[in-house]
Amino acid sequence: MKMRKLFGVLLLVMPLAFFACGDPLPINEIMAARAALDANTEIKAGKYFPDEYAEIISDFGSLHQMMMDGAKIDGIRSSANAITKKADELYAKSIPLAAEESIEIAEELMELAVIVNADEFFTDEFNMAEDVFRNAIEEYEKEAYAEAYAKAFDAQNQFEDLRNNSIAQKDTLKDAITEVNRTLEIAAQYDSAKHAPDMVELATENLETAQSYYENLELKRGFAAVEAARLNADAALALSLQITAGDELVMSREFIDKVKASPKARELSDGIDAAEEFYEIAESALEEGHFAESIDFSREARNILFAALGEPGDDGTALAQRQGQIDDGEYAMYRVVRRRPKTDTLWGIAERFYQNPRLWPRIYNSNRDIIKDPDLIFPGQMLKIPRKE
Repeated sequence: MKMRKLFGVLLLVMPLAFFACGDPLPINEIMAARAALDANTEIKAGKYFPDEYAEIISDFGSLHQMMMDGAKIDGIRSSANAITKKADELYAKSIPLAAEESIEIAEELMELAVIVNADEFFTDEFNMAEDVFRNAIEEYEKEAYAEAYAKAFDAQNQFEDLRNNSIAQKDTLKDAITEVNRTLEIAAQYDSAKHAPDMVELATENLETAQSYYENLELKRGFAAVEAARLNADAALALSLQITAGDELVMSREFIDKVKASPKARELSDGIDAAEEFYEIAESALEEGHFAESIDFSREARNILFAALGEPGDDGTALAQRQGQIDDGEYAMYRVVRRRPKTDTLWGIAERFYQNPRLWPRIYNSNRDIIKDPDLIFPGQMLKIPRKE
């Protein structure tokens, strides 16, 4: 910065000197000296040879003083040429060191870019920067140090930009962590701690690791950890769903058979037939590997019988509690599910519970707090089903 200011002063002084002495200044020689000094400044030659660099700075100051004092043109020219020679010699000694250091810095920045997953986020751009870095090494090995320095410096800038851009993508890792956590929460609803304890433990450990990497901006490792967590969480959920679906189907079969063997079987024949229908769908879904769907239909098969019975028996109460149902004596609870070929409707629910679809307004009026439009009910909604009068 000081040398640039000094050169600015020289540019102002040169015309004055020209008019004062009447002879043209050696502009080319002065500019060459300045360029040679700038080249050393750019590669930070003063870092490698501080004394020699300081001497050239001093010589340039002396050149400025010569011009201010009105020295002879030949003297100014000779001094400028001497500065150029010294600067060129210094550059020749410094550039190999500068090129080597520039390559080392580029390599460090490349590693930092990889840590934040830049090679995955911006694959094409990263490969281009890597090519530039390799070219720098090739030029260095050919002793083309100036070219090696320039290419390594270019690679530095590219890797730095890639790192910064990748850090801006860290929310992607955060979202992935949140998604796996949600999978574990769903799996827990199906007793994953019992059915798949090892998988749950591995998923949890990897999630904690991923979170730590996220906080330290080690995104590459974070994505690897969250992927391991995802695989274990998905496996835990799948296994827990499969086991739960089998258990639910067995419980539904037992409950249906119990109702069929009860004294009320004749008057509950419509409800039993509907429950059998849902049981068959649940059984088919289990065979096809649609475990969540199988669980839904197994539970609905029981729900129909709970409502038909009015008051569930001991086994029915246990099953209802397992399903999160509430029976206050006045209402049964029913969870809307997506059925084949279409989802539940109030008309269809009334037909199953009351054997009369035209009684759907009773269900609608009891659930106005959650049903805004009787033509629109959604899977997952828990509806209060008034008892038969």
